[in-house]
Amino acid sequence: MSSSDPDSPVTLQKRVWFYALLILIFAVAVFLLLFRKNTPPYTTKDAIRMGTYMRICLGAEKNPHTLIDAMMREVTRVENKYSFHNEENILAEINRNGENWTYVDEETRFILERSYELALITKGAFDPALGRLTKLWGFDQIDKDDFVFRVPTPEEIETALKASGYRNLEIQEDTVRLKNGALLDLGGIVKGYAIDRCVQVARELDPDATGYVDIGGDIGIIGPKFGGADWIIGVQSPREIEGVSLMASVFMKTGGIATSGDYQRYYEIEGQRYHHILNAETGKPSTGTVSATVIAQNSMDADAFATAGMILDEDYVLQILPRLGGQALLIDPKLSKRSTDGWASFEKNDP
Repeated sequence: MSSSDPDSPVTLQKRVWFYALLILIFAVAVFLLLFRKNTPPYTTKDAIRMGTYMRICLGAEKNPHTLIDAMMREVTRVENKYSFHNEENILAEINRNGENWTYVDEETRFILERSYELALITKGAFDPALGRLTKLWGFDQIDKDDFVFRVPTPEEIETALKASGYRNLEIQEDTVRLKNGALLDLGGIVKGYAIDRCVQVARELDPDATGYVDIGGDIGIIGPKFGGADWIIGVQSPREIEGVSLMASVFMKTGGIATSGDYQRYYEIEGQRYHHILNAETGKPSTGTVSATVIAQNSMDADAFATAGMILDEDYVLQILPRLGGQALLIDPKLSKRSTDGWASFEKNDP
């Protein structure tokens, strides 16, 4: 039997290898197509928003630049509408009107109602109505070069406390008012809300979009990396110590993560640090915890819970926060760490 015989063993072996090669090429082509579909190239854009840096990292089948521009515009809109420093927005109108009722739109009502709920469940550790204290301590002026910081007197603090607190906020359907001269300052929650809106805009324009939004270290996940993998997020050390830059690394595919710390907005007088996270009971900057990082289902809640985590007793935070849908990492002045039981699950890159 010659080798040219189509039924010879040599010819059959060649056919097997030929078809095997075809199958392999087909499989590789399908894999590449699927991989390309699920892993769009990532486009990043940096900007300054809400008084801090902002980064959007986006992978989308649609034009990512168009999506990113829409997301940036949304953050700018939220910032202009709810900034404590803007004297012409709805927040300023409510503060000016005081005890006179102010009509608000659906978005503003949602933010204020959620802020009130979060204040209730955190026992006022997060409080949206501490504007008098913010002004007294000068944290509304901290970015101005010519502002001279000083420590308020006990009498000044007591007076500001009487005009502070979320219970001075009243909401009735589409109207709100403030009692006792209180002022709204949504700095402890509006950044998280802006991130959530940014994520929502991306998903509305492209449901398959992936990536994240980072505003000042608070992060909202648009979608898993490459359509299925975790994003790795570092928790910054609250103190500059040689060899210590990160306190933890967490793995996230969804949700939001926020950090509050005494190192973000502060000034020092005679070696004493005064930071912007104010305790509604004492009227002074919080003490004890120097950094609180919270993971939650959305960035708005994570933002508020991180603020509360700086003020509440550590044991209480670790006990109650998981019941409210959050996991926390708390750091004290000696850089000792304590966390909720569920936090560890985010430090492991489980499949």
